Amino acid sequence: MNPPKPDITSTMHRFDDQARMVLGFAREEALRLGHPRIAPEHLLLGVLRQNDSFAQTLSLPLGEARTRLEQIVGRRETSHETTLEITEAARLSMETAASEARRLQASQVSPGHLLLGVIRQAEISGRQMTGGIAVGQILGELEGGIRGVMRRVLEGLRTPEASAVNQPMTVELKLEPEFHQKLLAYADSQGQSLEASILGILQATIKA
Repeated sequence: MNPPKPDITSTMHRFDDQARMVLGFAREEALRLGHPRIAPEHLLLGVLRQNDSFAQTLSLPLGEARTRLEQIVGRRETSHETTLEITEAARLSMETAASEARRLQASQVSPGHLLLGVIRQAEISGRQMTGGIAVGQILGELEGGIRGVMRRVLEGLRTPEASAVNQPMTVELKLEPEFHQKLLAYADSQGQSLEASILGILQATIKA
């Protein structure tokens, strides 16, 4: 009996648009190499391709990463598949990314969290000698090894700029008493909280 295919739907809903773009790039990188499944190494290429700043953080240009990966895992005949499965190691990387986003109190999973998930799983794979070792080989050659890479990525995710992107926006409103009462009455008539009513009015105004 074939093992069940990894299910990523429970994780994907937390990914922001940029992280979803990484998955699309990872698929293209796998197809370019003729690989039948999306693995952590393709996710790594997808992250580097989505944002040049990660290549600078790791001191690993996309072209260099592609060359090194091809040296490790090789290239196969070009695949014409339109849908690629995802490996168990890649699924675990994505789940780890979601866990890291929660730990860092981010509202969504960003490419940085996805990169962190790939790195953490690569470290585990290296210790256990299981799948996904290619990422560990590539990152292990960089300054500080895989632990140094992980530290730099974490520092980048903890910067004020990164936190501002990953945290939901909060706005403090100071309302005139009369207007405040009118908003409360409107919210009550709609069966909503005051905050939900204000948000709805703002969204309708922006779309108008």
